[in-house]
Amino acid sequence: MKEFIADPLGLLERAVREYGDVVRFRLGPMVEHLVNHPDHVAHVLQSHQANYDKDTRSSSHLRRICGDSLLTTNGAEWRRRRDLIRPAFRKGCVQEFTTLMVDSCGTLLDGWEREAERQRDAASEMTRLTYTIVARALFSTDVRVGASEMEPVMRSLMDISFERLRRVVNLPSWVPTAENRRFRTALAEMDRMVYELIDSHRQSDRYDDLLSMLLRVADDASGQRMTLRDVRNETITLLIAGHETTANALSWTLHLLATHPEIQEDVRDEVASVLGGRPPVVDDLARLELLTRVVHESMRLFPPIWIIERRAIADDEIAGFHIPRGSGVVVSPWTMHGHPGFWEQPDVFDPSRFESGHNPAFMPFGGGQRFCVGNEFAMIEAKVILAMVLQRFRVRPVDGAVIRPFAGITLPPAHGMPLRFDPL
Repeated sequence: MKEFIADPLGLLERAVREYGDVVRFRLGPMVEHLVNHPDHVAHVLQSHQANYDKDTRSSSHLRRICGDSLLTTNGAEWRRRRDLIRPAFRKGCVQEFTTLMVDSCGTLLDGWEREAERQRDAASEMTRLTYTIVARALFSTDVRVGASEMEPVMRSLMDISFERLRRVVNLPSWVPTAENRRFRTALAEMDRMVYELIDSHRQSDRYDDLLSMLLRVADDASGQRMTLRDVRNETITLLIAGHETTANALSWTLHLLATHPEIQEDVRDEVASVLGGRPPVVDDLARLELLTRVVHESMRLFPPIWIIERRAIADDEIAGFHIPRGSGVVVSPWTMHGHPGFWEQPDVFDPSRFESGHNPAFMPFGGGQRFCVGNEFAMIEAKVILAMVLQRFRVRPVDGAVIRPFAGITLPPAHGMPLRFDPL
């Protein structure tokens, strides 16, 4: 447990290096199994997925924020929610958000050009930008509660949840500790803002956004709509899932481009050839083939979701090893994406490795039925933002900056991402 708390990424790397593709851990009272082969992952997430649910420690802490939602439910209830939400992420619907992505990014970059300061914390900037985009997609552009008000409240909730997740034992939430009081205050503030937005959408038909869709959608069989509590839960879930992971992917991609200037120039040439200096539209993105490979390679080296947890409902067997009922099973894209059996020189940044098609050991968006419903939104957003940044700036590293990942609920840089953005 001490080693896992101090350096979880290092512990997982050493475990698979020393013990192979199925490793049992004892973390205090918990028994956990790391599976690190595509066949074993497919067993847990696909062929035997009915035996593995999300009644895990991480889900229990997220449930304190977003309640029962697409992120935390299981079985029939999860399928019901997925079927209600999935239409919002159909290809045509997602493509409609490209305009607001371009507009939000353009506003940010205009500000960069007006300011004399060239060094920026890319992690902070990308988090602010992706939060603005998901808030606009959820709530439209003219709501009274902006991303600048909601983001720090969400950050406080997530930080407290991660601290609780790191500890083996936590005092119950009703105990009036300083941490519990901060959490309750932040949660009440988040509820106030979200319910205010729900009320404004219920009272007007002028909105055309994801929140409006959640209020309108009905079950095909029963005709039943989501309750207001359901809408609140899914709204907060989309806020959580819709910005931090993409911000991480963007931060790490900018870092890798800054430290590999020859690849950065090749991507800039491709962007210039495809776009000709204009803002991207959705039909351009498929032609940005090198940029797509760069994003994939960045997510291979620094997967935004570095660990995926499941719980065994009944006894099982994986690769000849007994998996007891009630024990945990984890899949780590961090170790899977560095598996030497599936990647040549896995520590090297090499976008060309994605020229030959899909690698079964690549899973930045999860797998099985619970494959990320917002994956297309995230990829469109990442390519739009990176293309626009490279049209206007040359990205350079900052001398002496210490860049390393932090294994939290997601995988941000531990001390921010200082980079230099020089106008072209």
